[in-house]
Amino acid sequence: MRKYFVLFVSVSIILLLGACSNASSAAGDGHNMILAHNHPTDHPVHKSLEKFKEEVEKRSDGEMTMTLYANGQLGDEREVIELTQTGAVDVTKVSAGALESFRPEYSIFGLPYLFEDTDEFKEKMSDPEITDVIYNSSEDIGFVGLTYFDAGSRSLYTRDRVVEDTEDMSGLKVRVQPSATSVAMIEALGGTPTPMAYGEVYTSLQSGIIDAAENNLTSLVSSKHGEVADHWMYTEHA
Repeated sequence: MRKYFVLFVSVSIILLLGACSNASSAAGDGHNMILAHNHPTDHPVHKSLEKFKEEVEKRSDGEMTMTLYANGQLGDEREVIELTQTGAVDVTKVSAGALESFRPEYSIFGLPYLFEDTDEFKEKMSDPEITDVIYNSSEDIGFVGLTYFDAGSRSLYTRDRVVEDTEDMSGLKVRVQPSATSVAMIEALGGTPTPMAYGEVYTSLQSGIIDAAENNLTSLVSSKHGEVADHWMYTEHA
């Protein structure tokens, strides 16, 4: 089915991917699609994917069904992308940073301060002449981008240090996505980038393995990072 569903949640860019493989789905019936992601079931993204499931089933008159796997049940983002390549997973929602090692075109989403403001961001991301070049760059390796979620601006938050300038970044261990672009950004700011999976951030902040992370405001609430991080800096770098 080549239909494009545009989904918006008012919560750093997140992409919805679809498999290009002709392999049968994990359910084995060819009509049930498997959708996997790493957010908890009370996260706004999961809520929107439940709506996505409803729309797929309604618009196909019930000929297509969808099973959702949340909380990283089928693996972390890289593992689920690989499952999408093989056709074991039909659709996945991943952070753009996780796609960099699959196709360099996706790394553009990790560049800091790429857009002047939110209006320009939405204008560019609504232009298929721009986005289709990126979304289709991975078709030859088993998946394409379908659309994006606007997760809001990414900013820096810390356990116990207020960051006001780059000098305050010195020695700060900052969790970043497993993305070369994100690593380079924190290094350029003077910090120490620490790539790790999103699901490890809470306990790593709590135990002091990392001093800080960067993400959107939703992470403070839905993933409870606000319980272990005292300071939020509106860097709005992505």
